[in-house]
Amino acid sequence: MAKETFEPRNDSLDTLLFTILDYLHSLPPAERTAVVAGIYCQNTGKFFVATSYQFRHPETNKLIWSHAEDQVLRFLPNELKDHRGQLIDPEAYSFISSLSPCTRGSSTRAHVSCTELLTGAGLTREHTGKIDNNAARTRLYEELRFVVSLTTEPLLLAVCDDLYKFFIPFKKKGWTKKRTIETALRHLPSQFYLQIPDLTRFKKGNHS
Repeated sequence: MAKETFEPRNDSLDTLLFTILDYLHSLPPAERTAVVAGIYCQNTGKFFVATSYQFRHPETNKLIWSHAEDQVLRFLPNELKDHRGQLIDPEAYSFISSLSPCTRGSSTRAHVSCTELLTGAGLTREHTGKIDNNAARTRLYEELRFVVSLTTEPLLLAVCDDLYKFFIPFKKKGWTKKRTIETALRHLPSQFYLQIPDLTRFKKGNHS
């Protein structure tokens, strides 16, 4: 798993989405995953970012996942949460992810659905680069009272669409994880900075 704290100068939703994708791009290939997520706190100006994490279950020895949503929620400092683990002043947070959250239970995951994790923490909105139609249609998110907004920036859409190919067997046939993710991240060229100059103006913060 990989985690980092940023202090973006521009807190627009697409700036934050670019930030998590650019962070994924900055990681060594072995540390990259197909999903990356972040939680931005308006009160502190800090942006907490994390990737998903795969490990072996201590009892069954089977490989299971802790999704990026779970990892970034765990990464948040305790002072931002109450005694129940819910965010204090949840309206002050923006949740950003390369892929919309799962909605159902799974034996390959170490926790409840990501939608349940997020709403349990008080988060009810997400900005993403890809809606996972295998996990839920937009209507289902609405029924769960979880609002998902999709970027309209073409290059961000292209990156997230290609990252999603990791989960589609017929598209990743013959492709390694490394090749799939590297190919997706090639959609973040220097020309993108020229289109939205503010996206380059962020600085790394210290780990919290």
